[in-house]
Amino acid sequence: MKKRKFNPPERECYIEDEGDEFQVLLFENGVQVGGCMLPDDGSGAAFELADQLRQDWLSFYDRAK
Repeated sequence: MKKRKFNPPERECYIEDEGDEFQVLLFENGVQVGGCMLPDDGSGAAFELADQLRQDWLSFYDRAK
């Protein structure tokens, strides 16, 4: 039986809601290369920033081509 090699996506981003903050985790080739925590004051601005970071991370190399 042929074994399959683990082949993670080139770029991934996860946003985790910790209740009073959002944690943004940036991965490249299965390795975490960055991240941040954004305090949440309940206005929704922290999640909007986290989502913008996610979009920028996932599309960065596409724009550079």
